[in-house]
Amino acid sequence: SSSSSSSSDISFHVHVLTQGSWPSQPSLAMHLPHTVQTKQDQFATYYLNKHAQRKLEWQNWLATAELVASFDSGRKLLDLAAVQACVLITFNEELKQSFADIQRRSGITDSDALKRVLHSLVVDSKQCPPLLLKKPISHVVSDTDLFLVNKKKFSHKLFRVKVNPVQSARTTQERKSTAARVLLDRQYSLDAHIVRIMKARKTMQHSQLTAEILEQIKFPTEIKDIKKRIETLIEREYMERDAKDSKIYH
Repeated sequence: SSSSSSSSDISFHVHVLTQGSWPSQPSLAMHLPHTVQTKQDQFATYYLNKHAQRKLEWQNWLATAELVASFDSGRKLLDLAAVQACVLITFNEELKQSFADIQRRSGITDSDALKRVLHSLVVDSKQCPPLLLKKPISHVVSDTDLFLVNKKKFSHKLFRVKVNPVQSARTTQERKSTAARVLLDRQYSLDAHIVRIMKARKTMQHSQLTAEILEQIKFPTEIKDIKKRIETLIEREYMERDAKDSKIYH
């Protein structure tokens, strides 16, 4: 379900989903602006009074925001993630801040997450010029860096600017796990293609079978991978080699 509320200075919209509908990633702590926190508290009171048996958990790291920002080139409406907005708003207090200053004011205690957020704001892309400048200049964000608003040089032809997205965190173990799942899915797909083709053709030469598999599959693979899957299917007795010619399958 969803609900929205607004005042003279803020529009607040809520999506309410069951827990299984959210991505299985840990939430990210952050300090919301006072006006947003007030709206959030008001909605929580309303919702829990209406649904007393339910538990409401906020996933602010999934939220999006629109932020009006003033540059020397004029005002812009920034379309960005809420966590990016929380970082940018801290520069209302100081136009130049250290990594520690931003961490304290934003409430983002996860240093790696804050580095990813800051990287999205300092990177220069076709979609969005850098909103922040970093010292020293480098492609890597460090906890010893200084940051300042790119107030003088920020320029964009559009009033509404889509800010560069924050890159998601993936650990080495998660990358290995994902790669393993992809490999397994592709093995199942190859097996299914081989069995389906052999059921339809009954008898095929190795080169013919390989060529037809390569035509049908939608992902990149190598001949050696197909050969391994054929060997596995022979061992599992889904197919067999010809008694006189090992390059023919039945």
